[in-house]
Amino acid sequence: MNLTDEEFREEYKPLAVPAHFDASDTQQNKMIFALAEIGEGSAEDVLTEMERLEPGITG
Repeated sequence: MNLTDEEFREEYKPLAVPAHFDASDTQQNKMIFALAEIGEGSAEDVLTEMERLEPGITG
């Protein structure tokens, strides 16, 4: 698969980290924000941080 430079940039955009946690945001953005908050961690660590940010989100 050969992509042009433009196609490559469109397909592989840098990850955008939300500036703040927003309960009405998408699950993906909530996860990205939680991961950014902890720096690194497992999926369970991210879920724990999400629960801290929005109690009841994982249950």
